[in-house]
Amino acid sequence: PYSGSFVPLLRGLVSHAARAARASTLGPPRVGEPPRARLDQPPASALTVRGPDAYLSQASVRAEGVGYLAVADAPALEPGFYEFESGGRPLATVAVNLDPVESDLAPLPPDSVRAASGGRASFLGSPRALATHLEGTRRGRELWMPLLLIAALALVGELLLGSARTLKA
Repeated sequence: PYSGSFVPLLRGLVSHAARAARASTLGPPRVGEPPRARLDQPPASALTVRGPDAYLSQASVRAEGVGYLAVADAPALEPGFYEFESGGRPLATVAVNLDPVESDLAPLPPDSVRAASGGRASFLGSPRALATHLEGTRRGRELWMPLLLIAALALVGELLLGSARTLKA
């Protein structure tokens, strides 16, 4: 997942698993758009679409060249697999993805983030700026350094006490 090719790899695997190659001329369905699928033949009865989070929608079918295009009436609200069914029989499954812009791993310029946030965004441009920010936002006080010094002093005291007993004997 640390590679820039991970998200495109997953997108390709999901598209392949959902047999989206036949619908490549439509472009991949995205969240916010109605799911759509190509069918080889028209459905025998009403067409419904089922998806994640109890998504259920009717779909319309129109002839398009040598095949048929089925389009859901409601937009997809979540990414996932959407199944087109007619009479309880699955006809097609499509994968609905997020917009690829949301998967872009390239850093955004600070000015565009400031403009989108209305000037409320701040940037930590260096490791020292991050350390200063964390020190300012930390709640409570770190105790590891004083406890480490106390433990070191106790060890030195034990060594001195042990050495003094050995010298007396």
